[in-house]
Amino acid sequence: MPPGALRAIKFFIIPFFILDYGGFCYGHLMAVTGFFSTAGLQGGARASLAQVWQWDFWIAVTAIGLSHLFSFFNNYLGKGEYKHTSLFLLMQRPYGRIVAMHIAIVFGAGFVMWLGSPLPILMILIVAKTAMDLKLHQKERLKMAAAT
Repeated sequence: MPPGALRAIKFFIIPFFILDYGGFCYGHLMAVTGFFSTAGLQGGARASLAQVWQWDFWIAVTAIGLSHLFSFFNNYLGKGEYKHTSLFLLMQRPYGRIVAMHIAIVFGAGFVMWLGSPLPILMILIVAKTAMDLKLHQKERLKMAAAT
């Protein structure tokens, strides 16, 4: 494919991916804050959205962002992973996590309703999601290391 054609494709694909994946992430944010916060359970979407603006939420977002930035600079640029992948592979990679998050939210919401409290299932989901992310990150790093 000529470089000009690939550049033109990127101008469509990248914004599409940002909107599509960002929409899923926003929906997950609303579901999680709605199901797992007392404000969301009592006050609906507006109350749960108001919690997004609290400082402790942004500490978590900052930590995740820093983790991803470190991985980007260390692995993707530093170890040359960009040489062994394509735009389409990079775009497909996170959708497996979207499916896992859908399932976790649906079952988590069911458990919240069954238990009558969001705290136990929220703690389980945090531990399970962290463990899954670590395992998937290690698997991804091994796969990329084998390609170099």
